[in-house]
Amino acid sequence: MQKTTESNSAESGKVDFSFPYRQAVGALMFLMIATRPDLAYSVGCFSRVLDKPTSADIIRVKRVLRYLSGTLSRGTVYKPNCSPGLLECYSDADFAACTTTGRFTTGVVVCHAEGTVSWLSQR
Repeated sequence: MQKTTESNSAESGKVDFSFPYRQAVGALMFLMIATRPDLAYSVGCFSRVLDKPTSADIIRVKRVLRYLSGTLSRGTVYKPNCSPGLLECYSDADFAACTTTGRFTTGVVVCHAEGTVSWLSQR
């Protein structure tokens, strides 16, 4: 997925008001919370512009929806025969990646039985 810009005010383009942007982001958020941790970063970026989405934002949401239609068989799967009691934790951050605000995004994933138990992506 292409890197999203923090400030969409510089992007010009006619906004398609017929596309239900908020509903699509809400549906992606439900999927992210339920079974798809791979959507956490994208949903976080989409949620920042819920009040004024540009046509580029709508194109990005549609791209993620197409990605989901191609990966329907993927999701969280737990395997009972794995080493019991083993928790795997991963974290990452991009320090000051936003050039306009200087803020960073961090992410954490906790796995058990080769399935994701908890995940977080926040600014």
